[in-house]
Formats: sequence, structure tokens, C-alpha cells
Amino acid sequence: MVVHTKLCPLCNRPLDSSRPIPDAHSIFLRQQTAVDYSCLSNVNNCLPTNVDGITERLGQFLMMELKHGEELSTGQKLMLCALAAVKEFTVLVIDCEWSPPNNKGARSFTPETFRYMDKDGVLGPVFPTSVKDFAARYDIWCRTPSHGVRPFVCSPEEFKSVYLKWLPGHYQQAAMEAVQAAREVSS
Repeated sequence: MVVHTKLCPLCNRPLDSSRPIPDAHSIFLRQQTAVDYSCLSNVNNCLPTNVDGITERLGQFLMMELKHGEELSTGQKLMLCALAAVKEFTVLVIDCEWSPPNNKGARSFTPETFRYMDKDGVLGPVFPTSVKDFAARYDIWCRTPSHGVRPFVCSPEEFKSVYLKWLPGHYQQAAMEAVQAAREVSS
């Protein structure tokens, strides 16, 4: 364990030196325990919701809501619809295999299928995926965020002709195999 006694380089707030932070490479290990917002109860029954994953690249945002067999709550649905209407946001609802906490105390990211939410808040078709397929498509999104949902929903043929060149040469064959294998599941 490393005890920090300096300012956070991101927000310039003092790091709590009384609370050890694991010296680890996984960002979620630095996250907090879930927050109980019940003290904010109000007549509108409006409370903050958690966000499973959000990435910002070049002013574009990828919002990922993970589900492990449960449905979107009303509040989540309203929030995601509002975000999907903003042109800088790509919203994905990802169905993952349920798993118990891993050795880091969190669920492993095990996507099985996903749907995108269009600007009108409508969920698109179901796309089969895998960890390797999603990782390749996520890598492409991080390199081409202005393409929105396209790197996630394109066919293997389009992935090869448009996006494969964005990946390092040593990664291209494995990425292409993962993309093809994930889409073959739906055939």
C-alpha cells in the first residue's frame, strides 16, 4: 500500500494521507464505495444515478451502461435518452455475463451483447460481442471518436476496410479475428 500525502495531479485536491490507496494499475481500485444519496430525497423523487463507464476523447463521449440480467431503471433510461440526444455522446447498453467479484473486488468486464441508443432514445438492434471484439472496437472508438457508434456496429468487412488501419500492425490480425468471430455468433 502507498500512502499519498500530496495533491492530486488531476484535480489539485489534497490526497487523504490517512487513507491508503492501493498501488495498482487498475483505475477502479481507486474508486469509492457506492454512495447513499437517500439524504437528497425530494418531492420529485429525483436522485443521482451511478455511471458504469464513460470515456471522453477529443470532446466526444462514450457512455456505457452495463447490465447483468436486469433492466434499465426509469431514471437510467431518462438519463441515457437525454445523453443520446446530445451529438457528442455515443450511448451503449451492454449485456454482460454475471460474475462474482474478481480478485480485485470488482466484476470482470464480460460483454455478451450490446445495443446502441439513437438520438431519439430508441435502442437499436442487438449486436453479439466478446471481450476481444469489444476491446478492438473500443480501441478504434478511442482513435476515431467522431465516428460515434459506427466502430461498434459496423460489419467485419467495413471494420477491415475502414478501421483496421487505425490499429498497430501487430494487433490487426487478432482484432480482425475477434470481430469476425463475434459477428459469426449471430449468423
